[in-house]
Amino acid sequence: MTNLLCFTSTFFATNVIVGLYLGYNVYALLFFILMCTSLINHSTYHPTIHLIDRMAIISVGIYGAYMMYQKQMWDLYFSNALIVFSFIFCVVMYEYGAHTQQFCFDPNPFVSLFYHACMHLFGSVSHHFIMLG
Repeated sequence: MTNLLCFTSTFFATNVIVGLYLGYNVYALLFFILMCTSLINHSTYHPTIHLIDRMAIISVGIYGAYMMYQKQMWDLYFSNALIVFSFIFCVVMYEYGAHTQQFCFDPNPFVSLFYHACMHLFGSVSHHFIMLG
């Protein structure tokens, strides 16, 4: 089961590659750190690593918002809608799910893994839209 989340954590490697290709070196570095912390977190489930992983997630999110602001992407309605939907999806699946024991925290491990893997995919794709927008 853990192997699925380790596999989907490697989606972030595509963000590293695209970030480097487009010259967004800080973004690429943040995604590299996120990929590493996510891989370690999903293979060890150590509380300290989990905290470091959350800090990496927050850093990528804040930098993504900064990039959207800097690029002034406000006229790209489809991209913005996808990015906002992905952000809301990830917050609801994780934070709301933690409080209600649903989605990423569902008692059924297949359900929780599915939603967590989807979070990795949605997060990666939405940040591609930010970089390419």
